[in-house]
Amino acid sequence: MARAVALIGGEAALPALRWYWAVAPALILGVFQPPETAHAAACAAHGIPLLRRRSGGTGVLAGPSLLSCDIALPVGHRLAPPDVTESYLWLGEAWLATLTGLGVPGLRLVPVAEVRANPYRAPRTAPADGIWSDADLVQRACFGSLSPYEVAVGPRKVVGLAQVRRRGGVLFQVGLPLVWQADLLADLLAPRPADRARLAAGLRAHACGLSDLIAPVPSPATLMAAFEATLTARWGVTLRPVPQAAPQPLPRQGRGCGAACAPAPSSTKSGRGKFRGPCDRQQQRRRNRASPLSKPIQFPARQSTPLRQTPDP
Repeated sequence: MARAVALIGGEAALPALRWYWAVAPALILGVFQPPETAHAAACAAHGIPLLRRRSGGTGVLAGPSLLSCDIALPVGHRLAPPDVTESYLWLGEAWLATLTGLGVPGLRLVPVAEVRANPYRAPRTAPADGIWSDADLVQRACFGSLSPYEVAVGPRKVVGLAQVRRRGGVLFQVGLPLVWQADLLADLLAPRPADRARLAAGLRAHACGLSDLIAPVPSPATLMAAFEATLTARWGVTLRPVPQAAPQPLPRQGRGCGAACAPAPSSTKSGRGKFRGPCDRQQQRRRNRASPLSKPIQFPARQSTPLRQTPDP
C-alpha cells in the first residue's frame, strides 16, 4: 500500500500507470477503520493478513480475484482537475467504455446526484444492544456502497474508485473484482455469527464481480490491454513500458514531524474532506502501529508504465 502512495512521493516519473493483484488474499481496511472492524479470529483461521490502505474509507478483500490499477498524475495534469469528485469522471467513463467494449452488459456510471440523495452517516458508537443495522454492516466494505462515477450494474458496484492527493501529485486507485467473494468477506468483517449471513446478503445485493455478468471472464491481460487502448483512443494517452527496477525500501518516518504543517487536502469523493497536516497523519500512523495491520503482502512483479499525453489539437 505504501508503494502505491510512493508513486506521488517522488519514487516514479509522472504520469505513471501500474497494474497489480495480490498473490494471496488479504483484508485491507480503510484509512480510518479501527482494527476491531475485522473478525480477527476468522482472518487467522483463513490465514488472511490485515493491512491498511491510504485511500478509501472501508474494507477491501485483495487477492488473485481483484485486479487493481494505480494511476499517478502530476499536479496540474488535465486528468487531475482540482475538483475531487469531478476528477473521477474520466476514469469512470474509461472503465465503462472498456468493459462495455468487452461485452459486459447492463453497465452504468453512478451519477453524483444519486449518491448525494442517499447520504450515509456512520454511527460514532456501537448500538446499545450490540445489533448493527443492515446498512451499518454493509458499509464496512468498500464495495458495500456507491460513489460518484463508479461503474455499476443496477444497484451493484462493479468498479471501485479511490483517490489520494499529495503535494507531489494525484493517485487514482481502481479495484475490479473478477469474482465477488461476498461470503468470505462477510466472514472477515462480521465478528458476531448472527451478523454474517445478513452482511453476506447485503454484499451480494450491493456489488458483483465480472463472473456474475459475463462468461468466460476476460483475463487480466485482456482487461489491461483494453483499458490502455481506451485511454489512447478517447483521451489521447500513449503508453510506453519501462524496465522494472529492483524495489527499494521505503523511507521510514521518524517520531518527530520534521515538516511544517501546511494543510494538505484529504481526498473524499464528496469533496467535503477536512484539511490535515503532516502531524495529524503522523498521529494516525502512531495509532495504527498498535494494530495488527503490519504483515506484508506479496504482489507479482509488474512494470510501471508512464503515460504520455499527446498534445490537444
